[in-house]
Amino acid sequence: MDLELQGTKYTWFSNPRNGFVTKERIDRVLANWEWRRAFQHATLSALPSISSDHMPLVLNVTPRGIRSRCFKFETFWVDHADCGNIIRRGWNSVCIVRLIIGQI
Repeated sequence: MDLELQGTKYTWFSNPRNGFVTKERIDRVLANWEWRRAFQHATLSALPSISSDHMPLVLNVTPRGIRSRCFKFETFWVDHADCGNIIRRGWNSVCIVRLIIGQI
C-alpha cells in the first residue's frame, strides 16, 4: 500500500516552461499490511525542496505525543542473573529481527 503523504500533494516539479510548471507525485513510500499494523501511527511528510526538483520525504514512525528517549546502558545490569536472557529475548523478537533484515 502507498502511504498517504501529508501536507502536500506533490513530490516533484518541472522547470518552468513558458510560465507553466508541472507538478506530480512520483516519490512514494510503500508498505505491506504487516508493517502498517506494526507502525499504525507512522506519518509521511515532504520537506521543502532546496536544491533539487524532488521534495525529500520524511517517514516518522514515532507515535504522536511520545518522545523518544536516549537509551542509557547501566554497567551494573550485566551483573543481574537475567541480563543475558532479556537481551536474547529482545533480539529474537519478531518485529526487531524482521526490521533489521528488511522484511517489514
